[in-house]
Amino acid sequence: MRRKAWAEAVEIVAKEKGQGSYAASAVVLNSMAAELANRAKGALEDAEKNLSKQEKSLDGALALIEARRQFGSLLPSKT
Repeated sequence: MRRKAWAEAVEIVAKEKGQGSYAASAVVLNSMAAELANRAKGALEDAEKNLSKQEKSLDGALALIEARRQFGSLLPSKT
């Protein structure tokens, strides 16, 4: 998280199953997951703003692809 390696942090958080536990490591993972979700939301909002402007639409599309690459594992599973 300190290095802003969001995709790596998402990978670590996504494969851990500590949700709902009160263990210290699970609490940290839940906190990281929440922060990453907020960053993902911000990245998608920025991409959407650029997509709405014709002169910035390519930047928006590229930002959307990058957000998917970095944060895609955070998407809830389809059940």
